[in-house]
Amino acid sequence: MPDYDEEQYDADYFESGINSNYNGYIWRPELLLPRIEAIIKFIDIPSNAKILDYGCAKGFYVKVFRELGYQADGIEISKYAISQAPEDMREHLSHVRNRTLSSMNDLSYDLTIAKDVLEHLQENELIITLQELRRVSRQVLITVPVINNKGEYINVDDSLDKTHRLKYSRKEWLNILQTQTSCDNLCLALKGRKAVGTLCAIVTHNAPTKKSRL
Repeated sequence: MPDYDEEQYDADYFESGINSNYNGYIWRPELLLPRIEAIIKFIDIPSNAKILDYGCAKGFYVKVFRELGYQADGIEISKYAISQAPEDMREHLSHVRNRTLSSMNDLSYDLTIAKDVLEHLQENELIITLQELRRVSRQVLITVPVINNKGEYINVDDSLDKTHRLKYSRKEWLNILQTQTSCDNLCLALKGRKAVGTLCAIVTHNAPTKKSRL
């Protein structure tokens, strides 16, 4: 997760849709619970699993996982988002400057979720971030928007977010991630109508990472 321009992820970004595709990022357990249950079912994580939400925003995924009995933590770049998290979750959320991936031990977590995060990085940060995510977690669930053969995001909403920096095709992302393990059924559960323009993939601890995108 980048540590530059963090102030852009403010109230306007999360609540007003300014430079983003959010329009009121609110607690909606009726939507979140089925998504979390789909992750648990697909990945088959044990009941005592430790889970990290990398790019947790307001910590809603962390809250659901904890309510289901899991040990869950979150890391986020936006101080605003953390300040708006449910009060009982804030002790489980850390700002990216205060808790970096490099400060964590190997295999600190059974599962890390990096949902709609990697596309915000600069290209030169991507490989290092992937290596660290794989190092600290047995499995990493990644979702990223993908582009078509015209170089445009397939989901128009993804082009509205001015903080999206990386624009790769599905094939290019799979090559970067060094995995053919795409999770189309899980992606449908997580992204709904946007699943067609999103890649969901699982990568594992210390799997190799290419140094270039092609």
